[in-house]
Amino acid sequence: MTTKTITLKSNKVIFSHEQLREALLYTEDVLDRALVPFIVLGKMAEQLRREEIPIFEADRIQIAVLERYLSDSPTSIIKMVAPQAVWGENTIRFAHNGVPVEIKIIRQNYDFFKSPDFRFYYLIIFNIPNPFEKYWKMRMF
Repeated sequence: MTTKTITLKSNKVIFSHEQLREALLYTEDVLDRALVPFIVLGKMAEQLRREEIPIFEADRIQIAVLERYLSDSPTSIIKMVAPQAVWGENTIRFAHNGVPVEIKIIRQNYDFFKSPDFRFYYLIIFNIPNPFEKYWKMRMF
């Protein structure tokens, strides 16, 4: 596995495609075990949308999970499968092989999460916001 990272002038670290792929697939596995649907956000979503695979470049994995899917059972499964996760009021954070993963807990009804688009990656369907342009304009919510 390649562990090469690139440091930019702004001191942000851009992880290799292999690191990002492993972190994304690990996150998908954690949420799949808990039966929690999710939507990929940020640079990863943009690259999935443009189908720029296999050239992922990002400084982290960003995921959205609707709050209604985080009842007691899924939450306990996530805590069991990913005990390193730090739970905040609006986020769940952990790192996989050094790659930061941020799961945003969504409490509002955003239009772009109602009917997500999807992209295939490594035989897995990943949801992305739809319409993507509307999400991209207000992605710092």
